[in-house]
Amino acid sequence: MLPALWWSAFRIYSAHAREKPKTVAFLTCTTKGCLADLLAQYMEGSPELHAGRNLGLGLFSGVYTGLVQNWIYNTVYACLFGPTTTVWKACQKSLCDAAIHIPIFYLPIGYFASNAFCGKDPFVGLRKYKEEALSANLTSASLWVPAHIFTFSVCPTHLRIPWTALVSFSWLVIMSTMAHSPPVQVHSPP
Repeated sequence: MLPALWWSAFRIYSAHAREKPKTVAFLTCTTKGCLADLLAQYMEGSPELHAGRNLGLGLFSGVYTGLVQNWIYNTVYACLFGPTTTVWKACQKSLCDAAIHIPIFYLPIGYFASNAFCGKDPFVGLRKYKEEALSANLTSASLWVPAHIFTFSVCPTHLRIPWTALVSFSWLVIMSTMAHSPPVQVHSPP
């Protein structure tokens, strides 16, 4: 009974994603961003909900990971690498994403937006990204390179953003926690 219910829900979702990909991408990613930040705030032990931060990450997720990445993954990468879904092409798209898109656009915008919606100086977010760039990008690549090989080789085009939303739920928890964690104190030996 339950598997049949899940399969029916998936077919309905898939049909909507095929008919209105941008709307489904925006709504799916906004919801995912809000839920991921709620979990991150809980894991951080936050005594109360930071609604501005939650709304900010939700909107960033909806606009950027829903709409912008839909355009990048399904239009830009198809123009650059062709629409082919071979593993070789999927590796090229995935490595381009990890080496160019994520470090130059996605992560800096994410740190900036996250701070801006929290009422903090967004440029402090950019400075924090600069300090954490290597760690953030290595963490990102360890998740997204393998995930995107699947995205670009197996996943149907209309389900790429919902698939990445599923994977990125865990990534947004990591990103939100990193973006709002206190700076690491380095102590010199006595």
